[in-house]
Amino acid sequence: MAGGYKTGRRCKTYYDAAGAGQGTWTATEITKNPQLDLSADEAVVEDESSIWKRYMQGLLDAPLTLNINRKVNHAFYNALRASALAGTPIGIALASGAITTVDEEVFTGDFVVFGFPFGGAQGETQEMSVTLKLAADSSFAPSFATVTA
Repeated sequence: MAGGYKTGRRCKTYYDAAGAGQGTWTATEITKNPQLDLSADEAVVEDESSIWKRYMQGLLDAPLTLNINRKVNHAFYNALRASALAGTPIGIALASGAITTVDEEVFTGDFVVFGFPFGGAQGETQEMSVTLKLAADSSFAPSFATVTA
């Protein structure tokens, strides 16, 4: 991961409340200990006549696991649930501080929810683990960025 980037207990999680790719980040106070596992691979790019060949490094996968307090009336819980039911992407950002702080490093990407635990007693608060994977058809590429203004 990029230098100085923190995940785990110190990391703050945000979601794109207006929809994936919109950049309207809202803090999620029900999320604890996000785990982002980045893996890279290289692809071979060559011309039709095989005269030249180039190896390009790229992001292979970035599964994200969130531990959240299950609160059925919370907007982020409902956004995750809706994403899991519809199979639509949800924008997620991870930052080691406030997302608007200058010089703050932020990881953003559109994710699809897998492994959403629909069971559990309604109306009760309990901790659950949710797994998200990068959305393959997203026009909003996952990236690290530094807040400049």
